[in-house]
Amino acid sequence: MFLDELNKKLNLTECASDFALCVYGKSKAAVEGIKTVSYLSESEIRFKTKHNILSIKGEKLRLSEAGGGVAYVSGEVKSFEIV
Repeated sequence: MFLDELNKKLNLTECASDFALCVYGKSKAAVEGIKTVSYLSESEIRFKTKHNILSIKGEKLRLSEAGGGVAYVSGEVKSFEIV
């Protein structure tokens, strides 16, 4: 998994975070480490992780796929926030 590979590359003995977020330009994002989708609209998607809530905001957001702890978002990604 991506989080495991990050920890290995950064020589971390413990996980630095309970999720990983990759943003591809302004149009796509991938999130690893999610437990559930807690809110879903065209302007915001919130993911519950083990210790946090990750909010992705933008326009025309769509949850392309979610399952197995991973989610893919498409649309115009404008910002993200850890709540």
